[in-house]
Amino acid sequence: MLLIFPLYFLRSFAYAGIGVVLIAMAAAVVVLPALLAVLGQRVNSGRLPWARNREPSTAAPFWGRLAGQAMRRPALVAIPVLAVLMLVALPLRHVQFGTPDDRVMPTTTQSRAVGDVLRTARALPDPDGVRVYVGGQTAELIDSTQAIGSRLLPAGLLIVLTTFIVLFLFTGSVLQPIRSLVLNAVTLAATAGLMVWIFQEGHLSGPLHFTALPLDTSMLMLLFCVAFGLSMDYEVIVLGRIKELHDRGRDNRAAVTDGLTHSGRIGGQLPP
Repeated sequence: MLLIFPLYFLRSFAYAGIGVVLIAMAAAVVVLPALLAVLGQRVNSGRLPWARNREPSTAAPFWGRLAGQAMRRPALVAIPVLAVLMLVALPLRHVQFGTPDDRVMPTTTQSRAVGDVLRTARALPDPDGVRVYVGGQTAELIDSTQAIGSRLLPAGLLIVLTTFIVLFLFTGSVLQPIRSLVLNAVTLAATAGLMVWIFQEGHLSGPLHFTALPLDTSMLMLLFCVAFGLSMDYEVIVLGRIKELHDRGRDNRAAVTDGLTHSGRIGGQLPP
């Protein structure tokens, strides 16, 4: 998705992400099997002392119990959680975009002190014989916002289509991709709303020692892409475990609870 935007800052992260994925795939397919063949049982020799006498287990019963409670009272659990997320997302209505500077740092730092002095000296008149052209942070912000805004629609369509197609091919369900997109949108809106509440409106500026400023457009887009990618990766892992158990003959409730027990912590190996 980041490749769609013309800003080199965002495209550089896209190229880095593609390279990391390709290297990880090559390592998982080529390097990892070779290392396991060489090490054999010695692969577990580096286990911590208090875990040497225990069989390795990825089960996390907390997630299974949480899933069971949610399935017993779905409305009682889902409605308050969604209400909290939507409440946290409300500040997003007042989001403002800007270019961050040294004011995001504490007032005691030297760079912040220098920046405060320079900002005070902008009120001085221009020197004689100097011609001022359009430039500076304001022009950069307008260009960056326009460049990102002009590509938001195709980027959003790309995310929706790829997510729907991948999850449909993975699960065979039409509702699962829609449910995933809606819940991810609510979660990301809550995340952005919390950022507005803290960093733009400055509700924690005192304890964190920063000056409240508008959010950076590029960083917000980068955060959105990273958070959406991580959430989708985690969701595919969880759904994969649930689907495997369901294909083995478990009913819906057992597949969900057992799947989350062995994948809620992350990844994990299913029981036989």
